[in-house]
Amino acid sequence: MKIDDLIRRRVEAALLDRDGSCRDINFSEFILTSRAIDVLEFLASSWTYVQAMTGEGYEIASAELQSNLQLASGSLSTIWNGGRNPKHLQAYFHWNEPDKVFCEITFFPKDIDSGTFKLMEFLSMLGKLVSVAGSDEYYLPYEDASWRRGQQKNDAVILSDKVLLLSPA
Repeated sequence: MKIDDLIRRRVEAALLDRDGSCRDINFSEFILTSRAIDVLEFLASSWTYVQAMTGEGYEIASAELQSNLQLASGSLSTIWNGGRNPKHLQAYFHWNEPDKVFCEITFFPKDIDSGTFKLMEFLSMLGKLVSVAGSDEYYLPYEDASWRRGQQKNDAVILSDKVLLLSPA
């Protein structure tokens, strides 16, 4: 993966900018249920499961995550700790029918250790995550209620497949 210096500096500064907002990783509008399960497995390989809640407010055990995603409809919010840059993540899944799962991964710049942060390692992790999600698209925007999936010309979008194609390696 090749990234020019201008993009590198802009992306790194935006990821580390402790402005109080979070950063979201979004994929294609919907991913398959099996891919949402793969995302959970990917997260479990690098972070430690802390908690999950259904949209109805019920806490569920890690062993129930996959079966919950296989319900006809629902939502699931998960919290993960112990990773490396970012140390903490949240993953949100919402679906109204099978195989049309909205998935968003959220982290805060304060959860990135700027002393050990390496952009290429982050991009490698992001590439693997996008690949696991089976998505042709990805967007990494600042938290911004006015941003809409698919927008390309907005300062809120830090990085997307329109700017940098990621490889899962």
